[in-house]
Amino acid sequence: MAVPIGGAVRATVSARIAVLLACASLWGCAATAGVRAPAPENAAPLPDYAGAPPMSFEKLAVGIPRGERIGSIQGGLLCVAKRPLAWDEGPRREDPALYAGAFADALEAAGYPVRRPGRTLFDETPGPKMDLVAGAVIDHMRADLCFPLLSDGNLNLQKGSGEVEVTWKIYSRSRREVVFEAPGTGRGRLPKGSILGLDAIVLDAFANAARNLLAYPAFAAFVTAYAPEGPAPPVLVSAPPPLEGPIQDHMADVRGAVVTVSFQEGHGSGFLIDPDGYVLTNAHVVQDARLVTVRLVTGGEILGEVVRVDPDRDVALVKLEEGHLPAVPVRTVEPGIGDEVYAVGAPLDEALATSVTRGVVSGYREIDGQRYIQSDVNTLPGNSGGPLVDKSGNVVGMTVMGRTENGAFVGINYFIPIGEALATLNLQTAGAR
Repeated sequence: MAVPIGGAVRATVSARIAVLLACASLWGCAATAGVRAPAPENAAPLPDYAGAPPMSFEKLAVGIPRGERIGSIQGGLLCVAKRPLAWDEGPRREDPALYAGAFADALEAAGYPVRRPGRTLFDETPGPKMDLVAGAVIDHMRADLCFPLLSDGNLNLQKGSGEVEVTWKIYSRSRREVVFEAPGTGRGRLPKGSILGLDAIVLDAFANAARNLLAYPAFAAFVTAYAPEGPAPPVLVSAPPPLEGPIQDHMADVRGAVVTVSFQEGHGSGFLIDPDGYVLTNAHVVQDARLVTVRLVTGGEILGEVVRVDPDRDVALVKLEEGHLPAVPVRTVEPGIGDEVYAVGAPLDEALATSVTRGVVSGYREIDGQRYIQSDVNTLPGNSGGPLVDKSGNVVGMTVMGRTENGAFVGINYFIPIGEALATLNLQTAGAR
């Protein structure tokens, strides 16, 4: 549909043609006020980020209402505006995973320490955890998208430009709060001949906004001076006495101490190490929650407060509202290679809670600077945070991740040694051996 031309423009056709020709000489015509081509990169050196703490990008929100006009769709060699461009047109562009790589690229180019995820943890939580988590709210978007060969019916060739306004938020897992917030902008472009469309403009503008954040003096001052919370004081937990004899004699007691931890996107597992209601699980199971729902083997549900968490080691301590609960003993002496072990948890479905599988210790491995027990015992998403127990039923490890090939688990699974989990959370366990 043709866009009406104002009377003043209609009276100066030659001037209009001159403007269109000038616009065509660039890579895009900006029919929406305020949209500008990306500014040249700042040649001034960025701050030194060599000593800054690693950071991951995990959260994205979009504050643009669906259907809101953000620019125009143009067509023809001269990129003449055809109709409005609304935010709800085209594929969804609100997936945080699409932006995490662009954010990491910007940090890496600036010399900021970057640890990219290399493995898939259970419950769709990738990579090593970091204390600082970056998030962004896209508040506004302005863009123009041109189909230069529209008259030929070619909708593949596209070009255009855009600008985003974002609000950056930096969250500390150790402090469990937003510790830095700042507004930002970024400009993006889609070079002539691309087939990527508006998604590429948005992503390029977001990457430019990330680079601008790195040039922001207040951000540099914050991250270079930032330090996580100091070590928490020790907590004494009273584990039951060690179990002796075959696990079959104690299986009901072991399963009775294993719980299912529910959170917004799914569930994981955990286990009671103190009758007063202390539960161990993974940090990626509780995520950023302060409160979680814990289901017992009896089917009862209890509210739990996340009182300690270490994202890098992927361990967390939850205190339940109730006490006088069944607990499982821990054995800090690590099992030997070839020793029989059992995993207990809720693989795939909460209805499969306290499922038991058996295997052997295959070895000890170091991954991203952390030690793990490797075993062929079968575990799946949902087992995360559940116990790995020895042949008598004493906890020797905690389920954390499994290796995949082409998206399929291959029977090589990893567990955090229980002694390291206790030490990381500064738990002193009476009754452990």
